Order: sequence, then C-alpha cells, then structure tokens
Amino acid sequence: MPLFEKNGRNVELTQFGEVFLKRVRQSLEILDGSVDYLHRIAAGNGYDSWIMFNVYAQRATDPDDMDLTLNETLHRENMRAFEYILKNVGEGVSPSVWA
Repeated sequence: MPLFEKNGRNVELTQFGEVFLKRVRQSLEILDGSVDYLHRIAAGNGYDSWIMFNVYAQRATDPDDMDLTLNETLHRENMRAFEYILKNVGEGVSPSVWA
C-alpha cells in the first residue's frame, strides 16, 4: 500500500497515506500529552527537570516482534547506560527515582 503518489512534479498522499498521517498525528498528540504530564508532575514536586529511562531498551512497532526471552547483551548495555547517567548527574545532586 503506497503512502504517496507522484502527480506531475508534486507528490501527494494516497488514501492510505491520509489514514496513516492521521494516526501518526494522533500518536504524537498522545506522546506530547504524556511528556506534558511528566513535566507537570516533576514541577509540582519541586524538580526542574527529569530523565525517562527505557527499562528494557528493545523497541518494536509491533509488540509481537519483541524478544520473548531476555537479551543479556542488550540488558547489560542498558544497565551500563543507567549507571553512567546516574553517576554523572552532578556534584551534590541526589536524583529521585520514580518507578
């Protein structure tokens, strides 16, 4: 299903492209709302910033494409990234963690 079609020198969305664009915009609005919500929670608790960690760093557009078993290499890399970030938040800064 093509999302675009050429029309002379222009490129236009197909019917499928229009539907896809609408869903992408809806998804971005949900994500923007989530980020705004986290910002309000942080600010309401006296924090001026926040970091969101992806606990398991694998991503897939379809949940069925996720690994069924733990990828040890990916997990170790992710844990090293957490350690690095948390060790480098700043002198005298003690981060709060929400889980």
